[in-house]
Order: sequence, then C-alpha cells, then structure tokens
Amino acid sequence: TTTAAETTPSTAAGASESPTTTAFVPPELDVEAAAVVEGIIEALDAGDIDSALAPILQADLVVSTAQGFETDQREAVAGRWAYGVEIESTFELLGCTTTTAGLTRCEFARTSPFDYSSPDPLLSVIQLRLVDGRVSFVQVEPKPGAWGAPYDAFGDWIQSNYPDALGPLFMDFSDPVVSAELTRQYYAEWLESQDS
Repeated sequence: TTTAAETTPSTAAGASESPTTTAFVPPELDVEAAAVVEGIIEALDAGDIDSALAPILQADLVVSTAQGFETDQREAVAGRWAYGVEIESTFELLGCTTTTAGLTRCEFARTSPFDYSSPDPLLSVIQLRLVDGRVSFVQVEPKPGAWGAPYDAFGDWIQSNYPDALGPLFMDFSDPVVSAELTRQYYAEWLESQDS
C-alpha cells in the first residue's frame, strides 16, 4: 500500500511564516537647521527683531496661510514677529524635529501680558529647509491651543466696538508700533468689560 505524502498547512499555505515588518525610524534632527530656529527664537526673546528676521528675509520663499493668499508672506511674518516684540513678549522654543520631507519643524510659544497670549501662550510652528547652509524655505503657522478662545472673543469685541482697529490688531502688522499701541489700549479695556 502507498500513502499520499502529507502536507502541513504551515508549509503548504505558508501560514506559519510571519510577515516581516520594518519599524519606522524618524529622520535624524537637522542640527544646523534647528540651530537657525533656536537663534531666531533667542533673538525674538531678546527683542532683537533685526537678527531674528535676517535668515527669514533672505529665504527664497516664506509662506503662511494664516496671513493670506499671497505667494510670499515674508513681510507679514516679519510684521507679526515685530508686533510680538513691541508688546514685550516672551518667546520660548518648545522643540524641533526633522520630517521625512527634509523640513525641520519647530514649535515655539509667545506670551505677553498685553494680549490674548497670556496666560495661555500663543503657539506657532515654523518649518524651514536649508540649502548649502542658507535658509531656502520657511513656513510659519499658528498652532491651535487655549489661546484661540480669547483671541476670537477679543476679535469679536473689536469688530463690534472699534471696527477701524480690526486690521492693525488682527491682519495688517505693517506698522507693529501702532498695532502694539492699540493692543495695549483695547485689550485692557476688553478685559475690564469681561469683569463688569
């Protein structure tokens, strides 16, 4: 008598073979790019707006969807940062990583006693790419956080009570000194209106 050769399911169907998986390994931090961002935040915190903006203004492209729809937003970003310095903000770098796309992504916080960033810091993300040691691309965006609620409430109050101030307080920071003066005046008034 003869018997058919037995085949086990594991060898016939490969059921016992475990699929190979490769764990995702994040890219190493681009130390040079992170140092550029660290220098920017340190300069902002020291009130040295010129040093903070130097690598940004020399970039090939600066974008920020929060600022509008123009292709290049370097002046808008510069105005917002200068405004932050004018209202005596404290800037803090929270951390950096480098993405698979080759962008170095850093989060930072801004707090001022004169606007909605206190007590909950205004959070932002800056992403940049270096080419041959020079900043070639920069993107700056706000990051959602608890600061958003007072920001919206203050904006609604300004629109109802001082509509002419809406632009320099929320959109047009081309004259950061004026924006800062209006903030000091109207934000304090808005806080008083909330207490009454």
